[in-house]
Amino acid sequence: DSSSNSSNNKNRECYIDYQTGTIPLILSAPHGGTERPDHLPNRHASQGSLKGDRYTRELTLELADEIEQILNTNNNANINVNSDNCSKHHRRRRRVFRVSNRLHRSKVDVNRGTL
Repeated sequence: DSSSNSSNNKNRECYIDYQTGTIPLILSAPHGGTERPDHLPNRHASQGSLKGDRYTRELTLELADEIEQILNTNNNANINVNSDNCSKHHRRRRRVFRVSNRLHRSKVDVNRGTL
């Protein structure tokens, strides 16, 4: 029944972090995670690389922070990153879309169709 499915989903831990952005830029880190929960099976070498990309998650998040800081400083208030409805756009904080995977690649490869 749908209520038990809903309840099960609430108990699952989420391993994808994301932020909705306001500018047309997406930064993602699909292989930078370090978490290796025991309840998830390990992938096998026959399924592709098991090595995580070192520090890509941290670098991606830092880069997003830096871009946002530059775009939101008073010196750059007149940068037109969205020509449609520009005055409305400048009243809100400019944010980058961010997607990062916290799981290590030995647990999941998000570029593959299977775990």
